[in-house]
Amino acid sequence: MFFNNKNLQKLNLGGNNFLVVSKNLLLHLISLRSLNLEGIDIDNYNATMFSLLINLEFIYFKRFKYCMYVPNVPKCYPSTDGSDLLMGFYLLIIGCQDLRYKGIFITHAREWMSSWLCTTAGVLAMTSSEVTVLLLFLISAERYLLIAAPLRRKKTLKPRVAFLSVSAVWMIGLIISSLPVLNWRDSSRFYGTNTFCFPLHIDEPYRIGWHYSTFIFIGLNSLGMLAIGFLYYGVLLSINKTRRETTLNVRDTEFVMRFFFIVLTNACCWVPVIILKVLAFLRIELSEEPMTLKVRLSRAISMISRQQAIYEPPRTQEEEL
Repeated sequence: MFFNNKNLQKLNLGGNNFLVVSKNLLLHLISLRSLNLEGIDIDNYNATMFSLLINLEFIYFKRFKYCMYVPNVPKCYPSTDGSDLLMGFYLLIIGCQDLRYKGIFITHAREWMSSWLCTTAGVLAMTSSEVTVLLLFLISAERYLLIAAPLRRKKTLKPRVAFLSVSAVWMIGLIISSLPVLNWRDSSRFYGTNTFCFPLHIDEPYRIGWHYSTFIFIGLNSLGMLAIGFLYYGVLLSINKTRRETTLNVRDTEFVMRFFFIVLTNACCWVPVIILKVLAFLRIELSEEPMTLKVRLSRAISMISRQQAIYEPPRTQEEEL
């Protein structure tokens, strides 16, 4: 259909409910940069369907799950991130309770911290934070295997393997956040040790469940950040070594660099939290006012900034060509 349109850069097929997307349909569009397939179901997916669109930068699907067909395309819509959504719900709950108890919180503090709504908010926040760390590790490992093995055939994760891997990450995240709820059920629940319902245990490091909190926020998260750091160090060494010896996909390199800064931002959000927990365990004296300020800032930064790092920015006029 598009045999004589090799220089076509933007194609909008959205809304064609009866269109069957096939490999032959897109075969000759080697210059295509933006492709709109919104409103179209893709039931006959072929592994090479989009492989020839080497210059594709923006693609728009009916469903987010179709984005797994084009892992090397920088901008895929509709974009979504379940862990960010959970963190958004957590922030919404905390914000609503802040407005509800403004000026009278001191008389309702115990009631709020021992409520199931506080526990629910804490579960959402911990699930979001741990799933984020695990997903960053999963993507980093996949990039390492793809980039750091130039003599092997480059393959991204197959859709089924990717689905199972992400499902496993979410299952682990839910287990991590749910175990404290099952273990500590009394009025001083694990998530109710502070008004934020987020069990960092910085202001009082030895409250209920402090072993578990330390294992997660210092042990697991630090291990995850270190593992991601080593993976990217290996990737950068491989890129530097093979730059002149082999043909490296430029888009793979660009993806690595973009994702590297996402990981760096996420690490910068967690480092203050880890440092403050270590200082709390060492019983290093901090005046009460700065301590309160640092705790609140570290929580806000580790939650909100991490969202901004993973969030897919909206389209601009330049992106739409």
